[in-house]
Amino acid sequence: MRNSNLLRRYSELFGIGEIAVSKRLQAVFWALWGLCILDLNEIGFFPSRTWRLPPCWEHFQNCYDYIQIGSLPFSYNYTLLTAALLAFLFGGALGAIKKKWEVAHFALLVVIIFKLIWSMVIFDYGTSNFEYFHLVPAIGFLLARNKLSQMRYLWAFVYFFTPFVKLDTGWIIGTYFTSLKIGLPIFPDALIPLITNGVIVFEMLASIGLISKNKRIAQISLYGWTIFHLYSTILVGFFYPVRCLAMLWALFGFREENEPALRQPLLEKKNWAMVVLIAYITFASLFPSFISASPNDTFEGMNYGLHMFNSNHQCLNIVTHLDAQGTQIRREEFGTTNAMTRCYPQWTLQRLHKLCGNESGKISWQFYHSKDGGPFYELVNVPDVCQIEYKAFAHNEWIKAPSQGAEIKGYPEPNSIFARDGGPPPVIHETPQRQFGAVQTWLQEAFPHLKAIYFSMWTLLFVYILKIYFVDRFLRHSKH
Repeated sequence: MRNSNLLRRYSELFGIGEIAVSKRLQAVFWALWGLCILDLNEIGFFPSRTWRLPPCWEHFQNCYDYIQIGSLPFSYNYTLLTAALLAFLFGGALGAIKKKWEVAHFALLVVIIFKLIWSMVIFDYGTSNFEYFHLVPAIGFLLARNKLSQMRYLWAFVYFFTPFVKLDTGWIIGTYFTSLKIGLPIFPDALIPLITNGVIVFEMLASIGLISKNKRIAQISLYGWTIFHLYSTILVGFFYPVRCLAMLWALFGFREENEPALRQPLLEKKNWAMVVLIAYITFASLFPSFISASPNDTFEGMNYGLHMFNSNHQCLNIVTHLDAQGTQIRREEFGTTNAMTRCYPQWTLQRLHKLCGNESGKISWQFYHSKDGGPFYELVNVPDVCQIEYKAFAHNEWIKAPSQGAEIKGYPEPNSIFARDGGPPPVIHETPQRQFGAVQTWLQEAFPHLKAIYFSMWTLLFVYILKIYFVDRFLRHSKH
């Protein structure tokens, strides 16, 4: 009797009845479950099979002082943890097969809580972008009432921030792809600026289009996003598009005639967690612009929000080890020419801080960064890394953005997108290695005005998408 009461209360608390009667929500469960398998395979692989330890999040830079990862070949602790997670996922799958949705829900809840804490609070795998497209719908599925409508809105809301990070040179001028050795797949270089600007507009409109009351607009948006993700697989591989396509079609695809409309009342007291989630997504995505003059250059705050495909990066770190008398002991250079590798200064600083107690002298550090084929700027030049700290929620004075007087150190060669690693270190030239055509020259001159137009357009649509949640649906709900 006690167990049945407990299950009933659990079911009422988390709206399990919605899942039990909805084939679509059951499909969403399996999409979320499958993505857990995909992601935990990555988490299980590092460090248990490579010995590579992930960096700590910048808000928890001393995480290894409190959490020790005992992995093979020295300990089974880490693999025991991943085995326990697999057991929960297996139990959840059995619960779903037997239509015991309380069991399936609880098992998924445990895994999602672990994943949220492990990869968004403690360890920074550099995958926060991907987590938004799994954890956000998962939280909606697990906690929301009126789950389907909530999740559809949340998905559109996350999509809406993808064009915001593209309001920079790489996409407005098109230099993200014209700086690559092989350009944009399928399309000629001459069309790149037209395509990149078209993507900005598309993402603004098609994100809201998914939850349009007009079925034709909603369907066009669905197919537009589908084509976009399938094409992006050529560039980014399987890992990101598969999560987007799985959730996109689980939420919006194959609509049945008896399904509720895409727009239903959303603002309810029982959905306070959704309001908090919307506020967090907004804050995390806008936060980098508040603390840095150029987040795409300095990387400050970028990991907290969406920054997918924001800029084409190349970087070089020069680390010099000096003895107590200031004599150079050794010098090392490391960097990347992989356009998609974000060389976060905080990661390098964490690595260098580990050496501070082992060396009696100083460790100097220079960090050069090139964005979208532009000049290499010296963003960091510190005589002793042991004397500086990284501030997670404020601008770090020892990081200089180009607009703050960072010195130009040279110019990059065209770079590439590498499948797995960061590629070779960059080669720095004294003169620019590429020239703009007539269209990109005009776009460069018009860049401040175009960016202002796009930002104004995005801001107006942002107000509109908030209105959909907090005004329109609330008013419609209050009339019934």
